[in-house]
Amino acid sequence: MITTIHGFSSPEILPVYRKYNRKTFYVSISDADRSPDLDYIATVHHGIDLKLFTFNPNGGEYLLFFGRIHPEKGTRECIEVARRTGLRLIIAGIIQDREYFETQVSPCIDNDRIRYVGSAGPKERDKLLGNAFALLHPISFDEPFGLSVVEAMACGTPVIAFPRGSMPEIVVHGETGFLAADLDEMVRLVERVGDLDRKKCRKRVEDRFCVTRMVKDYIKVYKKILGVSAGHRIRPWGRLETVCEKKGHNIKRLTISPGRCIDLCREPDISGYLLLTGGNAIAKGEGKKEKLEPGCSLNLLEGGWHTIKNPGKTEAVFLDVVDQPGKTNHNIKVNVSGG
Repeated sequence: MITTIHGFSSPEILPVYRKYNRKTFYVSISDADRSPDLDYIATVHHGIDLKLFTFNPNGGEYLLFFGRIHPEKGTRECIEVARRTGLRLIIAGIIQDREYFETQVSPCIDNDRIRYVGSAGPKERDKLLGNAFALLHPISFDEPFGLSVVEAMACGTPVIAFPRGSMPEIVVHGETGFLAADLDEMVRLVERVGDLDRKKCRKRVEDRFCVTRMVKDYIKVYKKILGVSAGHRIRPWGRLETVCEKKGHNIKRLTISPGRCIDLCREPDISGYLLLTGGNAIAKGEGKKEKLEPGCSLNLLEGGWHTIKNPGKTEAVFLDVVDQPGKTNHNIKVNVSGG
């Protein structure tokens, strides 16, 4: 099971993600949007369909705000940048905070220097983004990704953003736009937008943020989990690798991550043992509890379950030696109750 986390709605949702940590494989949509409480198998940035965005090599003369109208997205700050630079501003997006719009945005709209065009569909979006001089993105929160930023660059339009959240992963400062420390710097950087090559904006999206690249990245994640490319299988509790598989014997390496727990059962008519080669472990089975150190071996009874937990801070590594490779070595599942 792969779960892509598209941002966290609030801190209150984290206990749910922690509950299923290492029981599913988490994918983040940016490195900035990772929680230190969770384990991730990969970061896969969003990808857009480039056929929906027309490259405009020239751009236009207006600044653009494109997104939901909310204090954390910085609509009022964009109005201030337009006022101080003398450039026109077009505002496009849904009104998410009505009071903010009525008190901070609407009074500034004159349908000349400051225009509000509402929510833009795909065709209007393409024209608005492509004909803009620059997209302003003065966010005041750690944005998980920011599709409008990528969409603007796909049309060749540079982006000036505050360096919050994923922005440093998307915008290349001085190449596809600028990362401004504050509003004063954003105003100054508007003057430098004309020095940027709009072709590089488009190329950045083609290389890093197109849908084809996103699909390839997810396939890499699937292969990593299945062990197709790496020659071993990754599990939420650790890794399972084939060391040797020949007639007469079969050896696998079983790596249990710190704090994780698994259940093992040897199928009938299969003989062999587990040898701990690194780390420490605790084995429970048949009413017995045993502490294992490197060099200790464990015989799994036919048809009986053993629970093995790694209580340490380093990986516990076992060699699973089986005498009859023609049959399944053992069944392994995540011990949910054991975490």
